[in-house]
Amino acid sequence: MDNSIYVKVDQHEEIKDLLVQIRQKTDEAKAKLKEIRQVELQEHQDLDEFEASIQRVNAGLDQIDDYLKSE
Repeated sequence: MDNSIYVKVDQHEEIKDLLVQIRQKTDEAKAKLKEIRQVELQEHQDLDEFEASIQRVNAGLDQIDDYLKSE
């Protein structure tokens, strides 16, 4: 038995149109994924900055604590 795929001529155009639609959807998905990654990167940077702020506050509290202990 032959494993070839035979397609009617009118189906050929339908298949080409479907492939174009699939390509458009995958391109849209890639663009959305890139956008999501950019948002995640920004959120990660924001969290890093917040963590650094907390560390600075804790360092200041340690200095105050050390000063009070020395009094």
